[in-house]
Amino acid sequence: LAFVRQRKQEAQGDLGRTRNQQKFLAALAKKAATPGTLLNPAKSFPTLNAGLDTLVVDKDTGLRDLMTLFEAMRGVTAGGGRQINVPVSDPAFATSKGSAVKWDDRRARALFAELRADRPVTLPREK
Repeated sequence: LAFVRQRKQEAQGDLGRTRNQQKFLAALAKKAATPGTLLNPAKSFPTLNAGLDTLVVDKDTGLRDLMTLFEAMRGVTAGGGRQINVPVSDPAFATSKGSAVKWDDRRARALFAELRADRPVTLPREK
């Protein structure tokens, strides 16, 4: 839990934290989507419960939805997909409440339009 929540210790702050969250979800997906876990209720239910304790999902999200998500994430971690963050123009944007991550409005709108239209993402890969 500390790994996915820390940001002050991360050199990249919130952006580093989101990358850690992506790593965690990818590892969970890899473990959860194996036949040995999926086909064994003694393993699949505790794994899903652990995932549900750390994930915020809609109340009508069912087991099938989560397994579909985990299977898709497993494909990403195996090289069959891509992880991306919303493009950022300022990772340490000063506000009256502290620092925040400021999106690059133009590039963010382009990304959201591509996702809404179910088109391939054209933003360059993150480093």
